[in-house]
Amino acid sequence: MEPGIYPAVTDDEKRAVYRLRYDVYVEEMGRYQSIADHKNRLLIEPEDDYSRLYMAVANDEVLGTMRLTWGGDTSFPDRQIEQYDLPLS
Repeated sequence: MEPGIYPAVTDDEKRAVYRLRYDVYVEEMGRYQSIADHKNRLLIEPEDDYSRLYMAVANDEVLGTMRLTWGGDTSFPDRQIEQYDLPLS
């Protein structure tokens, strides 16, 4: 795969995103311990089911990721409303 930013669409691409999240958020930052899949070294969040995932790739390695959760696709979950202090109106 050429270096660039791509949507993570296939199961393998999404798994690479979830693994990178695990490495960064769980291992390096010590966060999300209670929801991480430690056996498979994945960090999958409920919002991933209705969000768009993107990955930054170079040398066939996922180096970065972004999740886009657009309110037009679904309503925001309570967790995101509280975490990002979103207005309810």
